[in-house]
Amino acid sequence: MLLAVPATAILLPIRLNENGRFIALFLFSLLLVLVIGLRHEVGGDWSTYLEHQLLIEKLPLAAAAAFGDPGYYVFSWISGRLGGGIYLTNTFCAIIFTLGVFCFSKSQPLPWVALFVAIPYLVIVVAMGYTRQSAAIGLALIGLTYLQRGQILKFVACIILGALFHKTAVVLLPIAGLTATKGRFWNALWVFAMLAIAGSQLLLGQLNSLWGLYVAGGMTSEGGNIRIFMNLIPATLYLLFYKAMRLELQVQRLWYWMALTSIACFCLVFLSSTLADRISLYFLPIQMFVFTHIYVILKSPLERAALLVAILGYYFLVQWVWLTMANHSSYWIPYQIIWN
Repeated sequence: MLLAVPATAILLPIRLNENGRFIALFLFSLLLVLVIGLRHEVGGDWSTYLEHQLLIEKLPLAAAAAFGDPGYYVFSWISGRLGGGIYLTNTFCAIIFTLGVFCFSKSQPLPWVALFVAIPYLVIVVAMGYTRQSAAIGLALIGLTYLQRGQILKFVACIILGALFHKTAVVLLPIAGLTATKGRFWNALWVFAMLAIAGSQLLLGQLNSLWGLYVAGGMTSEGGNIRIFMNLIPATLYLLFYKAMRLELQVQRLWYWMALTSIACFCLVFLSSTLADRISLYFLPIQMFVFTHIYVILKSPLERAALLVAILGYYFLVQWVWLTMANHSSYWIPYQIIWN
């Protein structure tokens, strides 16, 4: 159903004015919030998150904030005090995530294509499974929307807020310094200074445990190689065709570095597939960006139609393969909502 809505919007020859497009996108985003936030026993980490929620509700606020990622666990504590439990916590994270997807998709030439591309993995797997990281990714998407406009400070603020939900979000901070087009030295200097400060506060105490978990411990992420390869395809396409896209310099540099980092994540697989998989989640937007911009550079209506059919077929196939063949997809099936 979630794939069918944007697919229908792509294929139907209905032309809406700007207000109509905004309302349609908003209503679909509201549907995403409800489906993600009010899910019941859906996602591979459901039992872990539920266990944490029940534990956090019994702690003082200071202890809840110190439990782990403070943005997530403080709201878990508030949700417990309000009687909302894990459902209110999930809905809060769903709002942040969906707001990011909405803002980013709306900034693309074909918003419904960007939304369609996001559904199979970013929405269904990440938002319904990795709750904390999905909130961080939502804030990262808002930040990337700002960074495309050259608003570096707002991007940095979004990433630091995202790191309060999942510390790994700080990996995106260097992108701001690398993409600056004016005052590049000073921009890079203060962005890397912010990275050092944020990293030391959020990650330093856990570097040993993270290294032991993801690298030394040999933890593997099943299917991670395939998911990272899905970023590798649009990253390669961007490096081949970015000049033809005729993007503003700020936008061009941003996605140039996002493409290179996506390729680097593919190389990181040989060190730790799980670490590469978790980092590559922040670069999933490259699929949403590239596939909508490739459409723009095609001139022939037949070529554009063929591309849309290829995108629809590809992501329907991705969804079908994951649902039927992934080892852990059973944790998402059947989908249940709170009032089931």
